[in-house]
Amino acid sequence: MRKFVFRPTRSFRFSIPVTESAERSAYAAELISKAQASQPQPLALSGYYDIAGGSFSAAIAGLPDEDFQGFFVAATELVNYAAPQQLLFSEGEWLLRQKLNTYFTQAPEQFELVLVSANGQGYSLSLKAAEHLAVAGQRETSNSGQALWLVLLMAAAGGFILNLMPCVFPVLSLKALQYCWQ
Repeated sequence: MRKFVFRPTRSFRFSIPVTESAERSAYAAELISKAQASQPQPLALSGYYDIAGGSFSAAIAGLPDEDFQGFFVAATELVNYAAPQQLLFSEGEWLLRQKLNTYFTQAPEQFELVLVSANGQGYSLSLKAAEHLAVAGQRETSNSGQALWLVLLMAAAGGFILNLMPCVFPVLSLKALQYCWQ
């Protein structure tokens, strides 16, 4: 059996010229200007949102006269992005609705939303939680400390009742006999 050993016999040299100033290509400049033009226009508006019945709902007033076709919520794990969206213009404000995400745990106090018009132009704005959500969240945190003693009392009562069940008596007597015979 022969053993082959590879030994390089050639060398390779590569040089890249470096200039004092950067040069922008015409192709890249065109792409950059297109990307900047397609960015959502920030609006100095804010709307309110609510979470009820397994859905995200928002109300936004004062938007430009556009025919909005969709929206994007910038809060992770809030909405199910694959679920159909409902957009409705009523009494001077846009009403948005979409099902909640399966992994939804907690609603943020504020987040960004992008609305997309029929011609593809996007508009970004801020959404805040509706007033009653903030009040309900404060009420829950203040009552959670008071309910802890009740939960512990109920757990102790449940354990006591389980020990008095008829199916437990034979096990208790076997345990008592085990200690007597030792």
